[in-house]
This record gives sequence, C-alpha cells and structure tokens, in this order.
Amino acid sequence: LSETIKSSPRILEGLKSGNAKILINRIAEEDSIIDGTIEKYEPRYKCLFQVLDELNVNKSNILFLSMNCLTDEAIDFNKSDIDVRYHNFTQMNLYSIIKDKEDLYREEFEKCKTLLRKYYYLCYNNQPSEHRKVIVDFLLNKKVKGLLSSTEHNIFLDSNPPTKIESWSQNNLNLYYYVNQDHYRDSYFSIVTESHYSDSVNSLYMGFSEKIWKPIVNFHPFLLVGARNSLSKLREFGFETFPELFDESYDESDDVERLNDITNGLDRTFLMSIDELSNIYYSVEEKLIHNFHHFFRLCENETKEFERYLLNFCYK
Repeated sequence: LSETIKSSPRILEGLKSGNAKILINRIAEEDSIIDGTIEKYEPRYKCLFQVLDELNVNKSNILFLSMNCLTDEAIDFNKSDIDVRYHNFTQMNLYSIIKDKEDLYREEFEKCKTLLRKYYYLCYNNQPSEHRKVIVDFLLNKKVKGLLSSTEHNIFLDSNPPTKIESWSQNNLNLYYYVNQDHYRDSYFSIVTESHYSDSVNSLYMGFSEKIWKPIVNFHPFLLVGARNSLSKLREFGFETFPELFDESYDESDDVERLNDITNGLDRTFLMSIDELSNIYYSVEEKLIHNFHHFFRLCENETKEFERYLLNFCYK
C-alpha cells in the first residue's frame, strides 16, 4: 500500500485533499498493542504511517477497524489523528449467514425443549494453544460425558481426521461460522476456548470470535475461557451470563489463576446429575432467549450505525 501511494499521483493527491481515504480492517483475532499507540501496533502499519508522514498526508484520512474490544482503552488518541473503531467482523459475518433464520431457530428451540439431552458440555478446539490444551486435558481426565473436539489430541466430532490439517475446518464446518446444531441440542452448555487468553502487558487485547457467538445463537449457556473481564464486557454489550451454572468469579482472575478457577468451577458443575443440569438449563431459559434475540438486534443496530459512521468518515 505504501508503494502504491508513492507511485500514484492521483491517489496521493486524493489523500492530501481528503477525497481519498484509507480503510484498514484488522480482522485478526490475536492482535496486541505494545505501548498504547497505534503506530506501535504492528511494523507493517508503522511503515505505512511513516510514509504518510514523509508525503505530508493527514492521517485523519485513515480509519482503523479492530476486533479488539479494548480499542478505546488501548489506543491513546492524543498521539494519533487516526480514526479507530471497534468492529467485530466475526459477529457480523455470522449474522449475515443466519439473519433470515431467527424465527426458524427459535421454533426449533421450542420443539426440542422437552427432550433430555445426552451430554453435559460441548467444547470445540481447532488451533492448538496453551489454554486450550489445559482445558482439553482437564476434560479428558474428568471423563464426563461431553462433546469434545481437539486437533492437538486428534479428536474430531463430524468426520474422521482429514489427510491434511488445513482441510480440518472445511470438514468440520460447524467450528467456524456454520454449526452442527445437533451438537447444541444434545448438550447443556458450551465451554468456549476463545482465540485469545492472555492479558499480559504486551497483549492488551480482548476479542470475541465466532466461538462465543455460536452458543449464543444456539441457546447455550457458556463458560468462557478468554481474556480477563470478558464476561463483564459481554454483559456491557447487553448479554446475560450464567452464574447459576458456573462460579463466574474466574472472570476477574489473572492468567494463571483464571484457568485454575475455571477448572475448579467445572469440577463443581460436573457433580450435578443430568437431571439437575436439565432443570438449571430450563430455569435460565429467559436468559437464553434474551441472548439469542439480542444478538440479532445488536447486529442490526451495528449495521445501521456503521453505515452512518462510514458516511461521516468519508465526507468529513
């Protein structure tokens, strides 16, 4: 992009006059911000910003979209003229796939309400990571009846292991935006191992991927293995969480203690019988229904607000 700008007088003139804009849509799920300034976000961006400075281009013509829920806290706007906005592409992509199925999903949920489910939990794990390994090892050791997948442990739910690991997500489409709804209907809650877990100084990041949106749109309570205060942020977004099933104090713990608190809490949840679990599940039915419909309303509002934001950015 830097070379394109330098080699194109038309683009350069457009950027200087404000008739051209740069949109950086950062869709990666594991960003980190080093010292609170967007210039230090990643070397590739630093290089672009340096070129713009050399060419005397006003950086207010740049809009930076990030999945980082901490964008407002993590980036010091006083050190940058760049417009920065939180925008969750996984949330919006899932919405684009199921936006016409809200009534259908709700009807299916109502039909299945009388059925006793076979499994305690559902836990999907694709790319290996340290926090996922801890959770998967814990679940394997507990031997509680659940639906578990893990590439690292060669455990697959929807198919035999593929020949090439790159094709695994294709063979298990439910692990990305598409879902195998039978997995949700056959289990009572999801253990969500998010893409990002660490809350260290050099990883000031909290992001929500499709991993948390899928249980929400499939009427599942969830325990979230993610960054510290992730549950708090979801509640801030208007979603309900489930202290009826889990001790949610883990949300405030640091990296090491959070995993310990999560597994200790699961130990207590696993002491319940399937009947007890079923009773609790239906006691939180209003929360499940609220979360489900709130997802659609949130996405509808984001679509409208984002359109307005882009128009204002383009014509400012």
